[in-house]
Amino acid sequence: MNAASTSQRVLLIEDDENSRRTLRMVLEEEGFVVQVAADGQEGVELVPSFCPDVVILDLALPRLNGFDAADALKQNTSTSGIPLVAVTASWLGSESALLREFGFVTALRKPIAAERLVEELRKILPGQSGDAFPLLVPSP
Repeated sequence: MNAASTSQRVLLIEDDENSRRTLRMVLEEEGFVVQVAADGQEGVELVPSFCPDVVILDLALPRLNGFDAADALKQNTSTSGIPLVAVTASWLGSESALLREFGFVTALRKPIAAERLVEELRKILPGQSGDAFPLLVPSP
């Protein structure tokens, strides 16, 4: 089963315009319905109206960083069940426990290979094949 048959909704919160554009294109080609936000505050504000099935969240964001945005989503009972995917250019090996504490189900290191992102979303989202909710911190 692919995303096209389920129209699953992805909110991509990424401040880099080129990354936003590229990832959005890849996800839409895979059949996902995608909404984008350029900073953490905008992303948190979009969640109630967009109702995403998953949020892809850069950790280093303006206005509201990824950890604070994740915390805001997890504190709200109407958004606390949405799986969160962390993306960052930093190495996260020592931060796995912190990511789990903030509610992230997986983490990907930039630059993100399009195939890897789609593979991880298929593992996380209901109706997709793969294991549910692994916290992955892949090496480059």
